[in-house]
Amino acid sequence: MSSTPDPALAQPTTAKVNKTRAQHINDSYTEANTVLRERYADEFNTARKEYLAKVGITDWSPRLTDEEKAAAEIADLLRKFPDLVEKFRA
Repeated sequence: MSSTPDPALAQPTTAKVNKTRAQHINDSYTEANTVLRERYADEFNTARKEYLAKVGITDWSPRLTDEEKAAAEIADLLRKFPDLVEKFRA
């Protein structure tokens, strides 16, 4: 048995291993921002609106969620084709 370590084990196997401390810190900031933005969407968007109002941008609104987009599309289709309401009511 050889006591020489296997060179394959010494090589980084994932991109995470190759990241620097600063990159990990930046990634953690990005991940935390995403989690908080999603968890507290109303507060986050209110803060954005307040900031934008301070700099004179008052016509901004957050992007619709997928659910909101789908609801708007369905409502539009039902306005165009009112007979569909009865078909799907059952």
